[in-house]
Formats: sequence, C-alpha cells, structure tokens
Amino acid sequence: MEYKEEKIHFWEFPNNIYVNLKVNFRKKLFKDFCEKFNTDKEATQYLFKKAKKYSRINFYSFYSSIRNYKTMNKRRAIPIWIILNIVKLSKINLRTIESNIEAYGSSRGILVENPILPVRVTPEFDSILAHMLGDGTDRRNKSNSGGYCQYNKDGLNNFINKLRKVFGDLELNISDLFNLSKSS
Repeated sequence: MEYKEEKIHFWEFPNNIYVNLKVNFRKKLFKDFCEKFNTDKEATQYLFKKAKKYSRINFYSFYSSIRNYKTMNKRRAIPIWIILNIVKLSKINLRTIESNIEAYGSSRGILVENPILPVRVTPEFDSILAHMLGDGTDRRNKSNSGGYCQYNKDGLNNFINKLRKVFGDLELNISDLFNLSKSS
C-alpha cells in the first residue's frame, strides 16, 4: 500500500494560532493593507468588524496592535485570522506568506521556531497523534493547554524528536518534562 502524503498549510490551522512573520515582510504586508484605506483607523475598523467573530478585544487596543504590526522592528505574534482577512484584500499569495513565517504557536502553548511548513502528514505525524491519544491529556493547567505524560525517558526523547522532525524547533526541556510526567 502506497502512503499518500498530505500537507497542512498555516491557513488550515485553527484561528487561535498566532504567527510571527519576518519583520520586513510583516511591515510591508500591513503597510500595503493600510494603504487600501484612507487612514490606519479605517483599516483597523475593517478588521475590527471581523474580530468580533474571533475575540473580545477593545477597539483602541486593537488599533494600537495594527499600527505596531506595521511599524515595529521586533517580532510580533499575529493571529492567523487577521492575516487571512488581509489576504482577501491583497494580491499576496498564501504560500508567500507561509514562506515568511518565522514561528507559530498559541497564546499560551509551545512556540514552534523555524517551522517546517506546510506540515507534512507523515508516519511520524501519525505517530505523534497516536501518542497524544494514548498518553495525552486535556487536563487544563496554568497555561490552559493539554499535556503529555510519558514515564519512560527514552520514549519521551523519541516523542520530542518526532515533534521536532514534523513541526520544527520547539523549546522543550526534557528533564522538566520527564519530572512533570512522573508527578502527574
């Protein structure tokens, strides 16, 4: 039986995922977007109308974020839904955006640096899913995220290596994870 590899692109991720774009690309993307409107405030109002569907955010806080996306020289996490709504008004290809993603993650979860995108659905991906179904938990903790419990240190190392091979660089401290697993 031949294995047909599927791919998961960033635009297929849940809307609560945030991405960090390369700084110059992000600034140009937001500058071009804002230029489609008379003012930055109008551009923000366009997105703010969409925001009600995804989050509860104050307009002026949101306005400040949009202006920062356009001007700041440091990394900024941007919700995927914002990027997808900007793309609807631009000529930028989603794959171009995908190639300019430096990192992604949830607001309180693990950050994937130097991501491998699109995510390839390989036997390693399937194995990660099986691990999470067997040893994962939806028990909420301080970070409001699920967890993974593996008592065998070699098994834990194997799992982490698969995560990195499939998704990219992850900031994980194996000894902390192993100690956490033993205390669960």
